[in-house]
Amino acid sequence: MAVYYAKIKSQKSKSKEDDKIYGFELELADLFSEMEKMKDWEDYLIDGLHLNKRGNRLLFELLKDKF
Repeated sequence: MAVYYAKIKSQKSKSKEDDKIYGFELELADLFSEMEKMKDWEDYLIDGLHLNKRGNRLLFELLKDKF
């Protein structure tokens, strides 16, 4: 999973000009990196994989400025 994540993150366009070339704008909410920074990241998950209420709140906070 981490390898796939790194590949996607590295392919994100570097500028608005790149977006015009490819014909789309890609916005990422980097939940993985945000959770890596936290000591209590497991408290954001129900079962070690799926987000709980706190995890969904974090995701919402990351996404709300993207739209």
